[in-house]
Amino acid sequence: AYAAQGFNIPSLGNTYGDNFYYSANPNLKVETVRSYQAGVETAALKYLWMKVTAFTNKIQDSLNSEATSGTSFTFVNTGKQRRQGIEAEVKTAPVYNFSVSAGAEFIDAKDLETGRRLTDIPTHVYDLGLHYNDEQSFKALLHGRYINWNADPSNQASYDSFIFDLSMIKKIHQRNYAGLEVFAAVHNIFNGSQYL
Repeated sequence: AYAAQGFNIPSLGNTYGDNFYYSANPNLKVETVRSYQAGVETAALKYLWMKVTAFTNKIQDSLNSEATSGTSFTFVNTGKQRRQGIEAEVKTAPVYNFSVSAGAEFIDAKDLETGRRLTDIPTHVYDLGLHYNDEQSFKALLHGRYINWNADPSNQASYDSFIFDLSMIKKIHQRNYAGLEVFAAVHNIFNGSQYL
């Protein structure tokens, strides 16, 4: 179980950075959040690690965009929000140096004053991973992520595909407390689109 209280300061651009599409708002206040989480994690199953967590975040003076004309917008502090949900993760034990991981997160985000579902905040996220680790000198991760952004239709968003990345690390030399490694990363292998 976990509980915390924090804040989010508006960016300098939001408070002082005017441009053609955006009007700055110097009157923005700090967004505050109270966060609560509870969950369970287990490795009791012989070849599987699992974790399930429920969470709720209560936000006051939330920062949201608001249209100021047909082509421009600004940020304003608006009332209270609640973002709550559940996330689950699983990972297998290595078999021939390979393991598989998967995760899912489901989020319900609402304006507590109007009851309206919030846009531009993910409603669900999926993660997939294929891991390789020879425990000697080479590691690799093929990682895929899908995010349903629940974007405002006027944003012309695109988020209908998984984005896959590949990361690799090869240990070249190890001596006492120093080592030399080379790494490579390839992002968005299948050229998918995922943006607000």
